[in-house]
Amino acid sequence: MTIEISKNAMAQLVSAINSKQNVKGSSSYTATVLRTDNDGTIWVHIPGGANETPVHSTTADAQPGDTVTVAITNGRATISGNATSPAPTGRTVEVVHEAAIESLVMANQAEAAAEIAESAASNAVQNASVAATAASAAQDSADKAIRDALIANDQASSAKSSATQANSYAIGALMSLSDIEKVVGTLNWISDHGIYFQTNDETVQPGKQYYVVEGGVYFPEPDPSDDKLFDYELTQDQSIDPDKTYYVRVVSYEYVQTSDIEVDQSKTYYEKIVSYTYEPTQDVAIDSSKTYYILVDDEYVVVNEPNIEDIATYYERIDDTSYIVVLSPTDDGLPSYYERVDLTSFVPVAEPSVEEISTYYERTVLYYELAIDESIQGYVANHVSMTDEGLNLVADTNKYRAILATDGLRILDSQGRIVGLHGEEIQLGSTDGIYFSATSSILAFRTHDDPIAWFGLNDDGIWEMHIQNTYAEDMVRFGDYAFIKRQNGNMSLKWLGEEA
Repeated sequence: MTIEISKNAMAQLVSAINSKQNVKGSSSYTATVLRTDNDGTIWVHIPGGANETPVHSTTADAQPGDTVTVAITNGRATISGNATSPAPTGRTVEVVHEAAIESLVMANQAEAAAEIAESAASNAVQNASVAATAASAAQDSADKAIRDALIANDQASSAKSSATQANSYAIGALMSLSDIEKVVGTLNWISDHGIYFQTNDETVQPGKQYYVVEGGVYFPEPDPSDDKLFDYELTQDQSIDPDKTYYVRVVSYEYVQTSDIEVDQSKTYYEKIVSYTYEPTQDVAIDSSKTYYILVDDEYVVVNEPNIEDIATYYERIDDTSYIVVLSPTDDGLPSYYERVDLTSFVPVAEPSVEEISTYYERTVLYYELAIDESIQGYVANHVSMTDEGLNLVADTNKYRAILATDGLRILDSQGRIVGLHGEEIQLGSTDGIYFSATSSILAFRTHDDPIAWFGLNDDGIWEMHIQNTYAEDMVRFGDYAFIKRQNGNMSLKWLGEEA
């Protein structure tokens, strides 16, 4: 299902404002990239800082040795620029464009090879006929050669047609990329000219795109949450400002049983100590929701049928359960361990007083939204939409559209068929016919997902080329030996020797 983005929703597509707003605690540094771990974590060295600093997010490609700009905000490091290798705008589209051109060249080469094969097969028909009349002893073999040559001719014609179709799809994909580039260029313009404003939301709204500012640059927040929506700092005011809202910090915790199956040395585990105390009830009437106790021989016993006449002798049980830190946690003890969840919150002060102002906090909004011009909203509304598949970019011609999805950038024709894909796999051509695909281990021409000709690694790690049928007009060579057509039309196995 496709959901068109409304004008109000378009205000959520965030872009950069030229204002120079800064967030408290935000600094930028020039750093050197040290390495990239297998999980994608990038480590940098900031002069004068720690030997290694992990980067939480990045807006630019970075390789070891690159000189980059690192923004530090609230203890989080983000790569916001790469001086060694600046990232060009619309790089994803450029990469797809290059891959499409390369595949187009391959498709053209396949078409040319198919034409040669067709010509060779036609000559093979003639040569096989000559061989059939040359010697009656070889009549059967010659007849078979004619049949095989005719089959080769049909196969070559089919291959030529398929290569031509793949060529057509490749050209179509390139044309569609040109249209998509226009849309992407418009979105980049919006990113540079939009107006950001602090959100008025008290809680994160599902589906809304929020942005954070780091070093004067606005970035999309990939995982917005209520606990990151605001920042609280102790007020510096000496007197009450009637235009401000002050907050007090309410510290509370909750203990939940751990789900770990191995001890995590970075965590603090707690052990639950259950204990109770009993105090005389203060009730003057029976509360049916309570359990009352009486003291019998130094033991507290539940009163099954409490009555008002004896209420003065009743006790109530007070839960004094506590949690203590486990100093040396073990894997065997994990099932009985608890973890502490911080539920600390900030509550508005209804009637602030100057006597307690030193304990008050002020709130800073960390998330921003984007406002854009109505004309731009209309353009984007007609070209950009969200579906269950991902972000859709529709070309002006409506002939092609692109989807930014989990498996990469897909290009679809007006019938909804994939005619181009750039991700871990590169595909050119519709899966309804012959198409080309490339991955890290195989290059193949396919039909309905089945490879009909491919070059790749076999199970033993050896590179191989596979095609269904091979037809040669004059010679088939194996190392220093070759099957060569003789003048009388027969075929001989010959050692090439010095000719090799």
